[in-house]
Amino acid sequence: MLDEAAPRTCCALPYRIRAPHVEVLLVTTSAGRWVLPKGRMLPSEAPFEAAAREAWEEGGVRGNIDELPYGGFDHEKNGATEHILVYPLAVNDEAARWPESSWRQRRWVTANEVAALVDTDLAGLVGDFAAEADAMIGDGVTGQD
Repeated sequence: MLDEAAPRTCCALPYRIRAPHVEVLLVTTSAGRWVLPKGRMLPSEAPFEAAAREAWEEGGVRGNIDELPYGGFDHEKNGATEHILVYPLAVNDEAARWPESSWRQRRWVTANEVAALVDTDLAGLVGDFAAEADAMIGDGVTGQD
């Protein structure tokens, strides 16, 4: 059960457009798994601000973040389940070095690559976002010249 007094975990969904696809940024955990940047809110932060901070600290990217979540996923840790909200971040700056660059890798992936790399709790959400964004920029949209 979620402890309402505990700081909430927030997640960024960093993306960029590389026509005809949208690419999503994944980062590694200390165990080497590919995930989206996520972490705990500071007391003074709004959820989307925490997500943007985590994108910088874990992935070295900055940009325009949506103030409303795209969706969320359930994450189990230490016997508890937490619902984590995910905030899209349109990346406009990617640093060569960032706070956690000494131990994290980052990787840009397309919608088709997501499912093979991330846990199932995240695969649907990230894959759906990238596929919807691809359709909006013309990939997979029928009737266009």
